[in-house]
This record gives sequence, structure tokens and C-alpha cells, in this order.
Amino acid sequence: LGVFGGFLVIMLLSTQYVSGYSDWKHLTQSAIIHCNSKQHFRSDVALVQFSESKSIEAIISKQYSLEVKKWREILKLLFDVVLTLSGLGLAFRGHGENINDARCGIYLSVLKLLAKHNQVFKQHLQSSLKIKYTSKTITEEIIQILASETRNSILKKCKAAKFFTVIADSTTDISHIDQMAIMIRFVEINKEQKTVIITERFLCFVPVKKGDANSLKDLIVNVLFKQYELNPEYLVGQAYDGAAVMSGVYGGLQKKINDYLKENCNNEKAYAPYIHCPSHQINLVLQNAAEEKSSTNVKVFFACLQNIYDYFAHSHRRWNLLLEKSKSAECFTSLVNEDQNLYERELEDTNNISLVADSESEIENDD
Repeated sequence: LGVFGGFLVIMLLSTQYVSGYSDWKHLTQSAIIHCNSKQHFRSDVALVQFSESKSIEAIISKQYSLEVKKWREILKLLFDVVLTLSGLGLAFRGHGENINDARCGIYLSVLKLLAKHNQVFKQHLQSSLKIKYTSKTITEEIIQILASETRNSILKKCKAAKFFTVIADSTTDISHIDQMAIMIRFVEINKEQKTVIITERFLCFVPVKKGDANSLKDLIVNVLFKQYELNPEYLVGQAYDGAAVMSGVYGGLQKKINDYLKENCNNEKAYAPYIHCPSHQINLVLQNAAEEKSSTNVKVFFACLQNIYDYFAHSHRRWNLLLEKSKSAECFTSLVNEDQNLYERELEDTNNISLVADSESEIENDD
């Protein structure tokens, strides 16, 4: 095969054999000369190289695998950066959308830094391709993908725990859109590690178009039971603030939710008790404690705290002295004594004012 293969190649390359070979008497001598020629050796080398090489299909498959590996590495890097920045709660975008701008923001700046240490990503950014996957549209899509995966993981754990409580509260954001934050609370039981963890997880923000109880009920029902496919039979509690539209016994959100459970759970006894949110309760306690109608002792306490802060905060020298002295326990002892003396003096002044007011009222009554 090597002789005849080389012979055929030589017929194409050399003019001596273009018109064909007819000197059959000297075939042996011509074959020996041909086997020792450079053309024959080159043809044999080409044949061996071709036989060792893979098919075109294998070469294309290898190139495809390398291309897939490159893009996976690039996308993994982008996902890791987005996940890190979003987890830290940092702003992504800056004043410019171009990665070469000096004020391009944290996200693009981090990508530029990583390109210095990742040759594949550096070649990707410097390539002439228009597809870079660094635009705000792709970045927001990555955020949505990560949020969806995180939410699915939370829902999977909640469904495994079965029973859950819904927590909801609404507020107006900076763009004047009333948004409701919906959270769920459930218990994770790990039988292998023998641990019980009370878990509270945020699910989503939902724009609120109407603030009445029926609209809020429809909103929560659509999110929890229709969109996220949680079982309403396992809803065992609901926690909101103390507003009438939320806590109303006869027409509030808690009543509407319980009515929905009785209608859709085929159980007239279905009931999810309402709990006034503890965080809102603490806020109300502090708010009422600081009002004008509160106790005199409470007023003096908050006044002392405010006066101490104002005294040190209005002078950088005093503030530095406080930081310097706060390293020793004696400073705290002196501050406590000074605070106690100030409290006693203000309490005495308050009592004196009360005595004066009482004496004046007695004089007016005598008159």
C-alpha cells in the first residue's frame, strides 16, 4: 500500500508519471528508484500522520468541548461575583456602563480585577466579540436566576417541614411604591444530626395596589398557595402589625385568611391564629415610653441618655477622650455615678416643680 500509495501521489506531483507508465520491462528498477525518492518518503509520512489523526467529527467535537468549557468558566465567574456582591448588599452599577470607564461601579471594577489574574476571562474581555455578558440586562437576569434558585431551596425546606407561619408587612419605598414583604417561618428537623432549628426566611416583595383586607388576602393567597404551591392546610399561624386592616377580628386580613382556609381546606375547624408581630410590639413600647404622657422616671432616663450623647458628640476632643478613657473600667464607673447624680438632680427638680404647682393650685383654691 505504501509503494502504490506513494506511486499514485508521485504521479500527481511529478510530470514523469502524468501521462502514465508504460516501461514494464524496467518496472523493478523504476520501482526501486521511486521508493528511494523524496516524494515517496513525504507521501509515506503524510499517510502515517493521516492514519494517526482523528476524524473531522472528532476534531469538531473536541473544539466544541473546549468552547463549552471556556464559556462555563466565564459564566461561573460572573455568577460568583454577582452572588458575592448581592450577598453583601452592595450596589452594582456606577456612573458608566463601559467596563473601561473609571467610574464604572463595583461590579465591573471587580471583573476588571479578576481579568488580571484569569487569562481566559482576560482574553474574553479583550476579544472583538460583542457578547461579553457584562451588560446590566444580563446582570439583572443573573440576579433573578440566583434569587429563583434561593427561593426554590427555601420552599423545598418549607415543604419538607410541612407546617409554616406567614409573616407580612408593607411599606412605601423610595419610588413611592407600596411593597409588601412576605416571609415564612418553619421548623427544620435534622434526624441525622438530631437538631431542631426555627427558620425564618424572606420570600419576595409584592407591589400593593389596594390596601383593603380583601386585596391583601388575595395577594398573599396568590403568592403562597398558587405561585409557590404551598399547602394551605399546613398554615398554622400569621403574624402582622397591629393595624386594624391586618389585625381586625371581624374584617381584618387575619379573619379573611381564616375564612379562606375554612373554604379551601375542607375543614371547618381550619384556623391560623394571628400573632401581633413582636418587633412591632417592641417598637410601640419604646414609642409609648418616650411620649409626653409617660412616667417621669422614663422621661428623665431618656433625657439623660440624650444629654450624655450630645455632650460628647458636639466636640471631637470630648469624643476622642471618651474613646480613650472607655478602655478602662474606671471610666464606666464614673459615668454611671455621674448619670446617677444627674438623674437624682433632675428628679429633685421635677419634684420641686410638682410641689410648686401643687402649692399654686392650693392658693388659687383658697382665693
